[in-house]
Order: sequence, then C-alpha cells, then structure tokens
Amino acid sequence: MHRTPPDDHPMLPSLARGSNTMTHKSSAPDLPRIPLYSLLDETAAKHPTSPCTNFFGKQLTYHEIKQLSDRFAASIRRMGIQKGTGGSAPS
Repeated sequence: MHRTPPDDHPMLPSLARGSNTMTHKSSAPDLPRIPLYSLLDETAAKHPTSPCTNFFGKQLTYHEIKQLSDRFAASIRRMGIQKGTGGSAPS
C-alpha cells in the first residue's frame, strides 16, 4: 500500500501541498534548506504511528524509521564518520 506524506507538514510550501505534478521545472516551489533529519524528527513527533514506508510488505511508522535512523547515525559516528568527512568509512 502506497501512502503519501501528510499534506499538513509545516515545512512543505503551500504551493506543493496536495500537488504531485509540476508542469515546468521553473514552476517548482522553493523548498526550505533544512536537514532531512529535521523533517523526520518533526514528522515522527507529530505522527509517530502513521505509516512512513512499506518495503517488501513490511510497514514501518515514522517513529520506527526515526529510531532506525538514530541507530544508524550513532553507528557511523562510532566509526569516526562525521560531518565533513566525505562519507568515506575508515579502513
């Protein structure tokens, strides 16, 4: 089952709410330049039990995706990967 993100998300410009099509590239709304994790944190706080994704029949809520994301971030920090390292893992 495919679900779309909540249309009431405050970070989504009003021009983009409820619209899945754009007629021309230049008509695309300016999106806020904020980190993706901020959107996930806010959405997980507002809609923790709402379905976020369905991957091969396994449905995960926004809260579950946030927990997995936080665990992944902690793991790569322990490996020494941090902002500005270019994403390369230590050998």
